[in-house]
Amino acid sequence: MTRFLASIACAVFLPLTALAGDDVIQFGQQDPEMQSAIAEARTSLPQFLANTQGADGQSIEGAGLKVEFNAESEQSEVIWIVPFAPRGDGFVGILANEPTSMPGQHAGDMVEFSEAQIADWTYSADGKLFGNYTTRVMLPHLDDATKTQLSQILSENPVPEGW
Repeated sequence: MTRFLASIACAVFLPLTALAGDDVIQFGQQDPEMQSAIAEARTSLPQFLANTQGADGQSIEGAGLKVEFNAESEQSEVIWIVPFAPRGDGFVGILANEPTSMPGQHAGDMVEFSEAQIADWTYSADGKLFGNYTTRVMLPHLDDATKTQLSQILSENPVPEGW
């Protein structure tokens, strides 16, 4: 099963301490709804990267990537990376929360990854979360309190106006 971490997008980008837990929701790697969300996120990824890269090359505040690690194993994990920056043919960034199936890795560790590993993106602006395609798929699977809080801050359109 691929693991998608649900609430961390809010915990990282907005001061919603109630969402600070690292809820893990499991989806099969071939789940059609999740695969569609990942495909949409990847389609808009170039637009996201063009709008969230600072002058120093690092991501701007409020921007993050959800990256899949160990995709070839049954214990693959999809986890938020904040901040991130391009490096060589890929990216580097910091694990935003504690992994559950990445032995030896911890929240705050630097990791390297390729663009092909990116499953989603997030951008926080004006009190709204943009992107979060996979999070939108997870909403029906979350507890009521988390679902309500996320529903209030997820933007109606995943891509910010003007991008």
